[in-house]
Amino acid sequence: MVAHAEEPRPLEEPFRVRIRFLSDWAVGAGFGRAGDLDSLVARDEDGLPFVPAKSLVGVWRSACEFVAQALDADRLMKWVRAIFGGPLQNEPVQPGRLWVRPARLPESVRCRALAKPALREALTSVKPGVALNPNGVAEGRQLRLMEVARAGAELEAEAGWTVPWRKEEAQVATALLVLGLTQVDHLGADRRRGLGRCQVTIVEASSPEAYQHWLQRTWEVLPDPEPEPAVTSNGHGHRRSSGLAPLWSLPVSVRLQQPVIAAARSVGNVVESLDFLPGTVLLPRLAGMLSEAGIDAAVAAGRGDVQVLPLVPEVNGVRGRPLPAVWEAPKGEGVNGAWRNRLHGAVADGQFKPIRGHWVGTWEATSHPPTMRVQPAFYTHNHLQDNRGIPRPAEGGGVYSYETLPAGLRLAGEIRLRADLLRILEEWDGDWWQRLNGSVRLGRSRKDAYGGAELIVSAPEPWQPAAREPVRDHLTVWVWSPVLLRDERLRPAATIKTLRRVLTALTGLQLGDPGGDVAVVPFRLESWQSRWGLARPSLVGLGPGTVVRFPVTGAVPADLKAVLDRIEAEGLGERRGEGFGQVRFQDPVLEWSEVRKAAAEPVVSPITANGKGCPPLGWDSDPDGTWARFLEAAETAAWDNDLGTRVRVAMATLEGRLQAIQSFLGEIPSGAEALRRGQVEALREALLAGPAHARAWWWHLMAAEGQEPGERTSARQRAARNRPTQRRRWPEAWVRVWAKLFGWSAASPSSLDDLGALLRAVTGDASLDPGWWLWEGAAAPPGRREALWWRLGFLWADALAEALRKEEANGAF
Repeated sequence: MVAHAEEPRPLEEPFRVRIRFLSDWAVGAGFGRAGDLDSLVARDEDGLPFVPAKSLVGVWRSACEFVAQALDADRLMKWVRAIFGGPLQNEPVQPGRLWVRPARLPESVRCRALAKPALREALTSVKPGVALNPNGVAEGRQLRLMEVARAGAELEAEAGWTVPWRKEEAQVATALLVLGLTQVDHLGADRRRGLGRCQVTIVEASSPEAYQHWLQRTWEVLPDPEPEPAVTSNGHGHRRSSGLAPLWSLPVSVRLQQPVIAAARSVGNVVESLDFLPGTVLLPRLAGMLSEAGIDAAVAAGRGDVQVLPLVPEVNGVRGRPLPAVWEAPKGEGVNGAWRNRLHGAVADGQFKPIRGHWVGTWEATSHPPTMRVQPAFYTHNHLQDNRGIPRPAEGGGVYSYETLPAGLRLAGEIRLRADLLRILEEWDGDWWQRLNGSVRLGRSRKDAYGGAELIVSAPEPWQPAAREPVRDHLTVWVWSPVLLRDERLRPAATIKTLRRVLTALTGLQLGDPGGDVAVVPFRLESWQSRWGLARPSLVGLGPGTVVRFPVTGAVPADLKAVLDRIEAEGLGERRGEGFGQVRFQDPVLEWSEVRKAAAEPVVSPITANGKGCPPLGWDSDPDGTWARFLEAAETAAWDNDLGTRVRVAMATLEGRLQAIQSFLGEIPSGAEALRRGQVEALREALLAGPAHARAWWWHLMAAEGQEPGERTSARQRAARNRPTQRRRWPEAWVRVWAKLFGWSAASPSSLDDLGALLRAVTGDASLDPGWWLWEGAAAPPGRREALWWRLGFLWADALAEALRKEEANGAF
């Protein structure tokens, strides 16, 4: 075989995967809408159809396995495992190197759809179906309504490598991915019934033929994938901190670009999430950089010389704090009334209940505290059989759900490290913290549909203790991050007794029994060791928001302030390097007896737009008309759905019809009430056949009235002019309406103002604006306004026919 002339190029991170749907498609959300639809399409956080990364990766992997089996399973299945991850025979689970983001509509389309809800809803339609018996006959009571997305859409997904390949390895991985996509021709639900026909390509890749010929030329020397390289030192040695140097602080800000799974535990087939991100998610990124600088990252994190505090929600632009569990709200009034602090004051009348799951910002003593509650987002996925591509009912019902932190949420945290480690890092790189900035992938399932975020780390500054009330007769402890403690037998103990023993040993205070001055928030975290295939030990401790007020029975040591400062800086208990054990003492907030909440700023999706400043659709750069056809179909559907309803309401009564004539013509000619259903249905059929047929039909009607159309007519039309007809029965008012609509080319809309006047006349809505439906407004593609003009005429005639048909049925004629 002759070698292919083109030398294929390996993919560099990131690259784009483009999906072009040739038919209607439906990637199901896993649920329906009661009383309406049996199946809904998957929608992103902005309510737009998209292809989840898990769906794309699953089909992609299956296609690559097919290619590997066809060429050489023994050699290429190792590459499939290296690219996508997973076990091979009895070997441990291997993490994959390919990460993929969800496939979404382009930003120019998303921007306009989010600004115009009518268009957003028109991106999908409803497909009816019915179950058939073995004889091919429809079953009774088995009607099924399924939501599908429109054909013609082109979606793009970003992809890349978690760990870079060597050049030879990158070439093989790229060839396998590109050849695998040639086998993907359907995507989503009901793809064996015509839905989901598509073409999937990698934009930056060479042609599949080039990779095929390259594999043939290099087959004998094809390398095997090597394990992921381990993070090693750069040769400076494993340097450590003395453990006595003061701590410095680096503020951390994270903006979630995708939903993030901060997995807490699994309940059935639902993975529950925390409302914050533990410092564990950023610690590997920091540890890798510390190792490059010659610092023993494991020892530094284990001793607490380096700490990555949890990433918690921002409240009005500042780092949030867990709401103290001693704050209570009146039962039945929600959280909008007055809150009481049960550590202070007499017991109030009525019933109160603790407030959970809120985060509080900073505020002055004269204002109300801004608070927010993270509203989790839920996403459902199918678990498919590899050989049949259908859900596995025996394994969790075939579906599983993730509870996630929503996209758009802003999180704030902090990195603390010793001053001597800071000097080592500054010698290595003066702006070392900027190496941490950029796009990151956090949480669980971060190689596909979840975990995308933007990380910003600010310059270091000396850590400063917060203001606190002096310790006299009591010591109040407020837990900011989970505290992990052990009892005398070294067993995990999330008890107040253990906390009291630890604080007594550290501070030298004689702490008494707190009695009822306790509000505990339990914390439990379950996790999984993927490489070992085993569950990790559960983490049990005192959760964020826990408040305890210990009575002080003895003398207060002179150095107590310095001791409390050190505990607040270094943390309390175990795993302090991962951000656990953050507490505050004698916080002034806990001395307030009553507070009232204030609303916090809402969470906004990172891709929500108001329609202003949207990127151009690029009609001139669409040579094959793909986007033009897709957007025109969506626009027409939105036009029909919204305007169709408005017109039917306006035409339902005689008063509405007369008002439309008055608005359109400026007067109501005689005989406007004498319209007949047959006449309107004839007009409707003519309009349904298209503008050309409708214009010829109208010319025929005008010929019967003895009028010249003003344009060249055929012999058949001239003959029809002399035949007796019944078209003179048309009321004069409606003859003038149709003449203005369809009789002459001058009646076509020359601007949006003309189209808007017609809309307002037909619907009776003086505020109606045609720009509400049009993608590009005045810059719409040529002929688009004329097409919508004629479409509105059809909707008008259709609504008239329906109204007259109902009136005849009710005996109005």
